[in-house]
Amino acid sequence: MAELVWNNAGAWERTPIDVEGATGKRRGAASVLPEAFELPANVIVEQVEEAIAIDEVPTGAKRSAPPNLIDVSIEAEPGIARVIAVRHPSGAITFHSGEGELTRRGKRSGVMTERFRIPIREAPAESGRRGIGRRLFKIVVLKVLDLIADAALPAAVRAWEKRTWKKRGLREGWVRISEEGLRTGALEHVATMKPSSRALLLLHGTFSHTAGSFRDVLDTQFLAEARTLYGDEIYGFDHFTLGKTPEENARDLLSVLPDGPQAFDVVTYSRGGLVMRTAIERASTLEGLASRFQLGHAVLVASPNQGTPLATPKRWRDTIGWLATILDHFPDTPLVTGASFVGESIVWLASHLTRAAPGLDAMDGTGPVIGDLQASPSPAPGAYSALVANHIPEPGLAQKLIDVSADMFFGTANDLVVPSEGGWLVDAGREPGPVIAQDRIGCFGPGGNLAPDTPGINHLHLFRRPETARFLLNAFRRLPQQLDPIDVDTRLPLRPARHDARLTSLAAALEPDTGRTKMSVRTTDLEEFPQMHGQLRDHTPPGQGDTLNLVVMSCESESGEIIAQLYAQYAGARLIVPFRTRGGDDGKRWQRIIALKEEVRDFADSAVGGVEPSQEALRELGGLLFDTLLPDRVRRLYDTARSRESDQVGTHLNVILTSQIAWVADIPWEFAFDHSQRSQLATEEVHFIRNALTDVPAEQLDQRPGPLRMLVVVSQPVDAGYISADEEAAVILSGFQPLIDAGLADVDILRSVTTAGLHEKLLLKNYDVLHFIGHGEFDEKTQTGRLMFEDGERRREFISVQDLRRILRGRGLQMVFLNACQTGRGGSALFARGIAWELVDVGIHCVVANQYSVLNSSATEFAQTFYWLLAMGWTIGAAAREARIAVNYAMQRETIDWAVPVVYARNPDSQLSMTSIPRTGATSRVAATGLRQPVRSDAPQPITVAVCDMGGKFGRIQPTLDRLNTVQDRFQFEFVNVTAPVGVLHNEKDRETQLNADVAANRLRNLPGELGVDYVYCLTRYPLTFTSGDEVMWNYYNWWPDEDGARIIIGSIPMTATDPALLNSSRAITNLLVQGLIGILAKVGTHDGGSKTCPLYMNSELDPGLVDNTQKLDAACRKKLLGKMPDELPALEAMLRAFV
Repeated sequence: MAELVWNNAGAWERTPIDVEGATGKRRGAASVLPEAFELPANVIVEQVEEAIAIDEVPTGAKRSAPPNLIDVSIEAEPGIARVIAVRHPSGAITFHSGEGELTRRGKRSGVMTERFRIPIREAPAESGRRGIGRRLFKIVVLKVLDLIADAALPAAVRAWEKRTWKKRGLREGWVRISEEGLRTGALEHVATMKPSSRALLLLHGTFSHTAGSFRDVLDTQFLAEARTLYGDEIYGFDHFTLGKTPEENARDLLSVLPDGPQAFDVVTYSRGGLVMRTAIERASTLEGLASRFQLGHAVLVASPNQGTPLATPKRWRDTIGWLATILDHFPDTPLVTGASFVGESIVWLASHLTRAAPGLDAMDGTGPVIGDLQASPSPAPGAYSALVANHIPEPGLAQKLIDVSADMFFGTANDLVVPSEGGWLVDAGREPGPVIAQDRIGCFGPGGNLAPDTPGINHLHLFRRPETARFLLNAFRRLPQQLDPIDVDTRLPLRPARHDARLTSLAAALEPDTGRTKMSVRTTDLEEFPQMHGQLRDHTPPGQGDTLNLVVMSCESESGEIIAQLYAQYAGARLIVPFRTRGGDDGKRWQRIIALKEEVRDFADSAVGGVEPSQEALRELGGLLFDTLLPDRVRRLYDTARSRESDQVGTHLNVILTSQIAWVADIPWEFAFDHSQRSQLATEEVHFIRNALTDVPAEQLDQRPGPLRMLVVVSQPVDAGYISADEEAAVILSGFQPLIDAGLADVDILRSVTTAGLHEKLLLKNYDVLHFIGHGEFDEKTQTGRLMFEDGERRREFISVQDLRRILRGRGLQMVFLNACQTGRGGSALFARGIAWELVDVGIHCVVANQYSVLNSSATEFAQTFYWLLAMGWTIGAAAREARIAVNYAMQRETIDWAVPVVYARNPDSQLSMTSIPRTGATSRVAATGLRQPVRSDAPQPITVAVCDMGGKFGRIQPTLDRLNTVQDRFQFEFVNVTAPVGVLHNEKDRETQLNADVAANRLRNLPGELGVDYVYCLTRYPLTFTSGDEVMWNYYNWWPDEDGARIIIGSIPMTATDPALLNSSRAITNLLVQGLIGILAKVGTHDGGSKTCPLYMNSELDPGLVDNTQKLDAACRKKLLGKMPDELPALEAMLRAFV
């Protein structure tokens, strides 16, 4: 059994649970996963542990930071993956798969472990509490043996659903409703449907069937009263909700009905509303079947007409945790197959799937099913009524929802499962008006007209309420509801149950804890903002008429509603316009922005399933951000300002964005894309900079001649995660060597920084720039960032932003640059914003911080260019723009890297150095790259080959190369970090994604010279495509060029076509290396016939097993190569024998 290794063991007291044998292990796991969660046979309980987080130490003892994540690793095994289930102190259950390995800042490459970094909520503060705080977590390690491919998920879901229903004695089809059948769950199936009169149809929701969804009606008089209307003609339709789409459900429902219209009234529950609406509104897609169904009236109960965030594919893991937690909290729910689904989904989670089950995917609010349904022809007027709930969770449930991240799912009022307002928003925005009239809407909870003061009414128990029965019966009797009409133009209130629970969803964040006074706003007249006006006037750099200030602020209206406003100011012109974040097109735009932002974050943080955003996706995000930041009149002011500044030679427009609203500040505005100029705002001739509202004047700029004085501070505690701190410090120092030699920069490095050491260093010498390399995190309790320093024993010690302010205040520092690897819950954007705002507020002129993780090469490229230009007298705004451009055109970068740094500055036109050197000066930064150059002498030199992993998927490269370097001396291999260039992946219908080798090699053509090696061998998980003559070749394992002087080779082990073990096979990697080196050195190709174990065998059958087989040159190939490469052949053969 692999050992679970705790990477932050010092913060935990752990107790392994002795659970010998399969039965014992399952029993031991029951405290985390109740028995109802049926684990499949290929999911094995491997380990169970209890862990207590040490939150506080007794008075007088040495302080240590409380843990904010469970950080564990376990040895990886080929073909096997693991999932960790955690029971949190609140009772919440979460599931976590191992992190995908990408070579990014703060990570080692080539590590053969699965790492799990699980965020945990900080212990709630309790007044008067002293001593040791203890939070108990229960952890189960689940080993998953048989993984599945992404493409196999729909079939796997259908198979699971059929299996589960069969086990419960269920099958699809029409059923007749009876009291006994609802009570026992055994409703009578109806083979032939031909109602004699108007009938009532009940359509159930997800993870359920008719009896499961509607059994609660037995608690009311609904069924008895309904029989006076319909007699025995009351039916249900059992259908698969995970393995089939609503359209497939509708076809199945209609296909049993005879030709000719059958009249039905309908009660739909949850997803059942989409099935009914498809049958009514999407008739054109059902090929005549829809004519069999004639709708009288339908009541949509908790219908996800605008989707539900729980169905977003990116939220697979969180949705599974939400479902497990809800089922555990509410044992008696309509979600009767949900527990089985939780068990089965562990396999899908372990397989790192990125797509959702077909039935769930249909409820994705941003997906095509919801989009097509909302765009379909509306039903007849008065056809629908709607019943919804606005749920207020009780404190215990609220804490569980926070722990499973469900607080971030919904940006509006919700019933625990679907957005409340989506229940009545059918074909929203259509003319001449809403499909569901105000007097046909019933709503439980705050802002509603049914039991508005009764807490706890949610999606799961609506049919228990007598108000529900009365609403349904009035609707079907065509009687007025006699309820106060719901104002559909006013949002339902979103009220967290706990004041100390920081719900970070979109709408809740409109009232952030900024520590500033709220303002009462009645109009958009500037005179209504005397306090804000003063702050903004001071905020404008003195004497600068070329700055467009944009400020987003939260205000309180007369009615008490929190609203957002956008203030714009340029050259005496001032505007205040609404900054809309919810409702209608604005709400949809923000939903898309948040979705794209999460894709960027998932990729940057190496989240499972995260993929590099395409240029198209980034332009879509950028366009949405640009339109949001510069709406209507503000856009006209921007165009005017831009035009005026461009007309004046030598001037530019500064755009300074300041946000009083925290979540708005966390949006990556640097991606804003101006479609009219076809370029990003941050890399145009305008200078795009951030700032923070503050009433503290900036320290006086000490503009003086002489070198730029820099202090590079390095922190690498022995008990913290690895970062390349020494490497980065060395690169900065070497990159500045030409500036140092020219007297333009003075760089000191302070390693193993302590609080006292930094204080002493700043006392002894004045610096212009403080550059920090190390770890940091965002403290959710204080809403500030903090940095990780070292104590006297080189263990970690956090320094709060307040302590940092005291150390830095009054030292003459002009800039702080934070290259900090964010390790805590909250994300890099929160950390960067949390600490940057505070440093700006203390009077620092410029603060630079990364809002996402970033490649080492890109971070270094930005810092070197930025510092180089500042040292030569450039302004902060101009240097930042050029540094972004340098990253954008660097070879070793990813599509997002240029926008990762966030630059906060009081005045973009500030200069840190009075030195002025022409941009075309003789001193060249190229000389400062520090790249190794090949050593040449009269003696024979080994052929140097750099091997890179272009996707972070191959865990055995480094040990493989170490072995190959010991078995021969003709080739010298080294592992380097290089990412795939942008635009090299090729997608074509009916083919899996392939890497275009021609394009990749062309874009990497300068890399061997930059690295100082003879050849570069690139490994990828995508099959290869390239052009040979006029023919396009597909699905190749290896590629090398024919032309002389070419030095790029590309090899592939396609993940979708092979056993995952091949990605970690030293023999497979070696076989590909040998074949590629023979091809490029001897200028030979492959052969179709002959021995299949020869390295030059073509493998046209695409057999992955041949890639990992023991290989040996056949006699014909060996004889040919002996004449072409006599010096290299023995070494290549030794390599083939290295892993026999």
